[in-house]
Amino acid sequence: MPDRPAILIMQRHLAPLTAFLQGAYTVYRFWEGPPVEAQADIRALVVAGEFPLDKALIERLPNLSLIACFTSGYDGIDV
Repeated sequence: MPDRPAILIMQRHLAPLTAFLQGAYTVYRFWEGPPVEAQADIRALVVAGEFPLDKALIERLPNLSLIACFTSGYDGIDV
């Protein structure tokens, strides 16, 4: 497990958040194909709620504790 909590940014248009977040977190970007071995390290997802968030992906992240949604809705998140 890394020294800093790991987060996964899901959509490319949220990439500008990387610079802000990487000071405190290990940041992975979904569109770059984060390594499979990082799945246990990811504690949070950063998403735009209008995009579908695959339930199978959520289930592959055993230590996921937060889904941060950057829109007014969360239609794409299988709650």
